[in-house]
Amino acid sequence: MIDFNNLSAVRYSFANVVYTKKIHEIHKDWENRKFILYNLVTIIMTGFILASIIIGLVYPKQNWSTTVGIALVILEVLWLIVTLSFDPKQRYQAHHNTANRLYILREEYICLMADMINEAHSQKQIAQKRRELLDAGKTIYDEAPSTKNRAYQMAGKKLKASKPNKGEDATLSDDEIDHFLPWMLQYQYLKPYV
Repeated sequence: MIDFNNLSAVRYSFANVVYTKKIHEIHKDWENRKFILYNLVTIIMTGFILASIIIGLVYPKQNWSTTVGIALVILEVLWLIVTLSFDPKQRYQAHHNTANRLYILREEYICLMADMINEAHSQKQIAQKRRELLDAGKTIYDEAPSTKNRAYQMAGKKLKASKPNKGEDATLSDDEIDHFLPWMLQYQYLKPYV
């Protein structure tokens, strides 16, 4: 017989992993857009610097091109300091890695739920696996980059949560959790087996 109390706890942990994965995917997209923008600005500024150098070479009596070129070089150096300080590529990679690790954890929770439903393991083995997954999740969360509240709200909308969260608590109903699971692991499918 399926232990629905234990299964409910696993489903709740699974839902938190799904929610957190979506949050890091949102941050990953934001950082990727910043990285593209930073590179675009750098390319444009470099183009203007080259244009001012060429104008200065073609028209040596045009002193303004040298002044503009020097000002643009100073701006370029300041811009590079900003981009190195707020390295969006590094932040993108951190969110990307976290989302990938959460994907694996999500799949492991699905396998655990399937094992619980099929009664493939003893209660002791299931409890041990649950602890291992919680420990793995804690490690991922401890190493994860920080996130913003706006990402929580967007994750709720993207996951079609009934009440998109304003904070960090991802509370989803059983029906909402069912949407993340294969049909044979959904409560609506399992209810006849109670």
